[in-house]
Amino acid sequence: MVAGGTRVSARRRLFATLSMIAVLTAVGFIEAWRTEAVGLLVLLAVIEVLTVGIIVTLHSSGPIMVRADLAAWLDATSAVTGESASVLADRALSAYRATLSDVQRD
Repeated sequence: MVAGGTRVSARRRLFATLSMIAVLTAVGFIEAWRTEAVGLLVLLAVIEVLTVGIIVTLHSSGPIMVRADLAAWLDATSAVTGESASVLADRALSAYRATLSDVQRD
């Protein structure tokens, strides 16, 4: 399994931000319920459902699984170059994606 270092921290920040939005929306929802503000109640309920849906989607998608031969290549190349396997995987995927972009332009 390979996960990019910078993407993981950005993902964690996004998860933390969405969690904070969910908590604040829940507090607002309770206050709207208490004061019987129906319009605000509906708006906050929609925001809460969307936020929780995004959080669940982000949480359910995990790191990339690679084939055993590719994992062995990443480990061997990492040992030779001194780079982490995640950096090598990011660079390899970026190079492959660039070739796909070139093909689509033709």
